[in-house]
Amino acid sequence: MAISRIKNSGIKTGQLKYDSAAAGLPPTMAAPTATKGDASAFVAFTAIDGATSYRVISSPGSFTGTGTTSPITVSGLTNGTAYTFQVRAENSAGVGPYSAASNSVTPAVPTYSLYATYNTSTTIAKPAGVTKIAAFVIAGGGGGAVGSQNATYNNRNGVYNTQGGGGGGGAGSAIGKFWDADVTNASNIIITVGGGGNSTTAGGNSAVGISGTEFLSTTGGGGGSAGSLGTGGAGGTLYNGTTNVTNGSFTAQTTNAGTGGSTAGPNAGGSVTASGPSTSMNLSGTTYNSANGSSGAGGGAGAVSFGSQTNGGNASTYGGGNGGNGGYSNGSFGANSGNNGNAAGQSGGGGGGGGGYGRSDSGTSIGGSGNGGKGGDGKVVLYVYS
Repeated sequence: MAISRIKNSGIKTGQLKYDSAAAGLPPTMAAPTATKGDASAFVAFTAIDGATSYRVISSPGSFTGTGTTSPITVSGLTNGTAYTFQVRAENSAGVGPYSAASNSVTPAVPTYSLYATYNTSTTIAKPAGVTKIAAFVIAGGGGGAVGSQNATYNNRNGVYNTQGGGGGGGAGSAIGKFWDADVTNASNIIITVGGGGNSTTAGGNSAVGISGTEFLSTTGGGGGSAGSLGTGGAGGTLYNGTTNVTNGSFTAQTTNAGTGGSTAGPNAGGSVTASGPSTSMNLSGTTYNSANGSSGAGGGAGAVSFGSQTNGGNASTYGGGNGGNGGYSNGSFGANSGNNGNAAGQSGGGGGGGGGYGRSDSGTSIGGSGNGGKGGDGKVVLYVYS
């Protein structure tokens, strides 16, 4: 055993001090981080070189846990009592000193709680102590189509006017939910978030899973189609039907999306023909609602009218974009352009269709058509059970 004589320190001559570092024992570790469990705690720490095992002790109670990797579980605790924890390392030379105390945690019966909302794809480490997860999974909404630039030019009561069709609104995404998915043995949670469609493109799919298992994937809304000869495009294609899926220890459910609006000149733009409803889950006695990321669809755009403007169709109440107003004639030599469709107001909503183009009475002046609105990006709202 290595010793060193202490000089000029106030210690009496001949008194010895034990030098643990010289003895090759592990150094004092950094304070660990604790996470509550059910009558237990999960204590995470930074490993040190040369250590062969670690020991964690609680205060109060001196409950212990041992292991070779972080985190270490300490069991036998009392729910409702606050605890802190210290950790020490062991190697071939012996046992090192205990660290400073961790943060305080109070064990409790597990419940679900909101963990995070994700607007982009990512992979996260499973939070310590989490055994199950739940989520709302919302795909991207479809983009609205551009208004028609290939319109008829007709004589009505001696006045020439166009009938440019408005672009169809994009469809809303499917919206899904699942609960009680077992992640006890998982190390990571994989989150995929689909983007909203531009122009006539569909929204991207969204999904949540762990390595080797995909709990639920929802389908993006289809893009609107561009009209021609005074006929607005139809809404985007839909996720087909409502499906309940039971897979082992969890249940998943998807909800119909909203259709995109369609229109035909010289009428006003069509509103959506079906709204994508919001949905909810009851987790640990608390109701969580998906209304901030639901699957509305964009309204169809207005077509060019005979001498006056027509209005774009309305979106659904669940987050789709309104259609743009149609362009119109402004006398013999002027024309007003169609308005752009609105982008979706919420995650998963379809974009509004663009307004059809305007043309002067004489046909010498042509206004532009409106662009379709962008579909809403998807979203994943994650809840954890710990």
